[in-house]
Amino acid sequence: MMEIHPALLVYQIVVFLIFLFLMYRYVYRPIFKILEQRQNKIEGDINEAEKNRQEMAHLREEYFQKIAKVGEEADRIIKEAEREANERRNELIARAKQDATTVVERAERCISEEEAKAVSDIRKRTVEISLGIAEKILNEKVDTKKDKALAEKFLSEVEKEDWKSEQ
Repeated sequence: MMEIHPALLVYQIVVFLIFLFLMYRYVYRPIFKILEQRQNKIEGDINEAEKNRQEMAHLREEYFQKIAKVGEEADRIIKEAEREANERRNELIARAKQDATTVVERAERCISEEEAKAVSDIRKRTVEISLGIAEKILNEKVDTKKDKALAEKFLSEVEKEDWKSEQ
């Protein structure tokens, strides 16, 4: 049968312990180190993913806030443009009314001047015709200046009577 030899047993135990020591030192320690590194990397990736998720949520919130601000800014710009357009339209209308009033006043002045000129021309022509008629009737020429003054005085009196009767 088999006998157990104590020296061989001690030798095998020492060899087994050396084997365990070598395995621990050169195999288990690097494997544990690799496993620990992998676990740390996974935890780091999970933490980074969570951080990225939070950052993404923050950026999403900022994005929506910026969109809201852009919408408000667009509304403000549109309102400002409408206000400026209304002001410009009102200015143009006021200027057009002023220009129209100026043109009407100028036309009325022109008409009044032309009317006065026409009345003056008619008066002169009437005086000349009246003098011509009177000269032919009397068949003698009297002082021209005196005749004109007399005729103008007569027309003024007639004119005053016409104006009084019209009013």
